[in-house]
Amino acid sequence: MKKIPNQELPLTPEQGEVLNLILSWMTQHNFSEADRGQAEQIWLAYIKKTGLPKINEVNRRIWAATVIYLLSRQRGYSWINQNQLAKTFGVSSGSISKRWQEMNQVLEMEKNNPYQNYLSTTDYFLNAQTMEVFRRLLVFTRTSNRWKNYVEETFYQFMGADIPSIPAGLILELYIYITCDREVGEGKRIVDYFTESCPNLSQEELTFLQRIKASRFGLFEVQAVLSDQVLMFLDLFRNQKVKVEYNGPELKKGDFTMGRIIPRQEDDKALWSPGIYLMKIDRSELQELEPVARKWFWDYSVRHKGWATNEEFIQENSFLFWRWFFTRRAG
Repeated sequence: MKKIPNQELPLTPEQGEVLNLILSWMTQHNFSEADRGQAEQIWLAYIKKTGLPKINEVNRRIWAATVIYLLSRQRGYSWINQNQLAKTFGVSSGSISKRWQEMNQVLEMEKNNPYQNYLSTTDYFLNAQTMEVFRRLLVFTRTSNRWKNYVEETFYQFMGADIPSIPAGLILELYIYITCDREVGEGKRIVDYFTESCPNLSQEELTFLQRIKASRFGLFEVQAVLSDQVLMFLDLFRNQKVKVEYNGPELKKGDFTMGRIIPRQEDDKALWSPGIYLMKIDRSELQELEPVARKWFWDYSVRHKGWATNEEFIQENSFLFWRWFFTRRAG
């Protein structure tokens, strides 16, 4: 048995090797001492609560990747994702997804969190390069006098006055809403003006911007489970079926979700993936939401002289749904 300095819990050689994998990877990638310490505490706490089954060469790498992913979720490090870790550690993203859900449930890291049903899924579109171009889009939006009042008004619309603290990822949702969902004149969105102002964007950066512009917020019903990682969603407002690649907590036929999906390819909407957050809604919540949403649509339609479509409404008004959700879950 191995004993880590300053820890009361002795580790088996295999458990110690997992910890060494975690700390070695984090050191190589310049994580802070506080982050490394927190990762160690996650692993030790999980061992203390479960004892763990036998660890072999394969699941040793899965456990190491899982701890790092759980830490990244806890810290809000959206640039670390399951696909990246799976490639680095030579395991499947599905195995990491399964293990971190188990680990998170055991440690109850999100206990009493009104947003515990959120499924954070930035894996498919965020990396160091796309995060940088998104940062530039936000700087362009915030520093332009042309958008200043619009951004302030939209931020207040989205957040409201009495909304409790929200997950960091929803700030990302808010900025995509501001820059990519709403038209600001001439049939364009802020992301269009940004793209026009940056003639030297790389193809990867352009593809990323095109994908987030094509992303959509919606309410979805799971109509079929097509495979282990592909579901058929019905977009309830657009009345369209979409195939969604998904490896989060289990969803089954008849379940309802709310959130953003993003096309896997910018010019091909045959397959989508969760964009930022995808939240499961109980049927009772949906029944409560339905008459409220009908009133929102009526008000929106009146403002647009009766010409509003379901798609225009949901594209422009996702903030109403998020505010409803924030208030209901926090209450």
